[in-house]
Amino acid sequence: MTCLPLCINEWHMSTPHTPSVGQLKRALELTTQIQKLEAELNGILGGRAVKSVAAAAVSAAAPAKAAKAAKPSSRKGSGRISPEALERIAAAQRKRWAAVRAAKAASSNGNGSAKPAKAAKSAPKAGKRNLSPEARERIASAQRKRWAKARKAK
Repeated sequence: MTCLPLCINEWHMSTPHTPSVGQLKRALELTTQIQKLEAELNGILGGRAVKSVAAAAVSAAAPAKAAKAAKPSSRKGSGRISPEALERIAAAQRKRWAAVRAAKAASSNGNGSAKPAKAAKSAPKAGKRNLSPEARERIASAQRKRWAKARKAK
């Protein structure tokens, strides 16, 4: 690993004394082990030069992370959104911004009082459900009975 002298320097700067001979020998052993492992890693990776072990680890882990991020989570309540849902959200936002830009262009050409146009709805949204007057009256009378009973109990 090429950062070993830097690591030793950092360690040396953080401690008031110099490293012992035993510590320096161990550091040298570790450096040679790391160089051998880097050479082996370069052989495995087809002769490509790897600057450091960390770079190799990051490059090896990147495809796994990308695959994991692309796969929707099956855990309940994990807070992750599927790629399809993200695309729907992005498309809706693009549509809203297009409407804002269109209104801005219209206002710059016209008198300046145009409001952003509402985007056309693609599918009818399930609206708020309303109670019939009869159902409301039944609920209200039942509630009045409960209040009367509670007042009587006092």
